[in-house]
Amino acid sequence: MEKKAFAGKIEVKFAETEGATARAFEGYGAVFNNVDQARDIIAPGAFSATLEEHKSAGTMPAMFFNHDAFALPIGVWTDLTEDSTGLKASGQFLDTTAGRDAYAAVKAGAVSGLSIGYIATGYEIDGKTRTITEAKLIEISVVTFPCNELARVASVKNQENDMDEDLKKKLTDAGFGEDAITKLFDSRYDDATDDEVTDDEDEKSSDVEEDADDEQEAKYHEAALAAIRSSVATIKEMYVR
Repeated sequence: MEKKAFAGKIEVKFAETEGATARAFEGYGAVFNNVDQARDIIAPGAFSATLEEHKSAGTMPAMFFNHDAFALPIGVWTDLTEDSTGLKASGQFLDTTAGRDAYAAVKAGAVSGLSIGYIATGYEIDGKTRTITEAKLIEISVVTFPCNELARVASVKNQENDMDEDLKKKLTDAGFGEDAITKLFDSRYDDATDDEVTDDEDEKSSDVEEDADDEQEAKYHEAALAAIRSSVATIKEMYVR
């Protein structure tokens, strides 16, 4: 474990360890009442004052990768709160090379740590252990090796799933039924075109026709599916960048 001073009084922690859209993610930058590898304990409420200061100033701590303040930030923090576990952080990676690279690494699970850069403005020392009772947050980094093993990214929002939900809502608002929308998304990865229908799609189409009360209802389902596909193409052109 190595503990370094960063930009003067700012503390940055690294730890050696043995080997988580819109590019949004969340996790814990710090966990309360837990001894980290620098033998520090962060007490509940340690961030209340600094969070209030940031809120009043309309600011947020910076987001770096591995505390590299000499590089451009990789994202922005959108929400920071204290709960019974610790400092809960929600953020979003920037649409930059560094931001996209960090997002890919976190989404793949190659990087999952979070670490805080702060100034300890209040603390108590008991032997070799320091309990931090107040800290001024300067930055929160996405890191490969967090000093506190419990400070991790909890979830990463999948951009494709977000797009799916957005499209489903727009189609629902346009009056398309749930069954028709479900059929569209179930078949969206099919390689076949309208002119080249696979055997599997032929079988599904046949099942639909057999289950339909009459031929007119079967034609309705086919027409609805075609209309949805057309709407999806139009919506993608409008909203997907």
